Amino acid sequence: MRTDLPVTLDERGRVRFTAMLYVPKSETSNDYKVQINVRTTGGKPSAQVVSMRWMKAD
Repeated sequence: MRTDLPVTLDERGRVRFTAMLYVPKSETSNDYKVQINVRTTGGKPSAQVVSMRWMKAD
């Protein structure tokens, strides 16, 4: 697994990153590509998870 993958934020407020879910007391972990949309509504920031896709480890 690569640990140097960046968190990206584009001009439309889309945040993309890779997250790892580690299972305690196990030798396994799962990697996911995540996209979150960030916006301001009524002066308050909000975020919505748009996608979370499992990906194979490198």
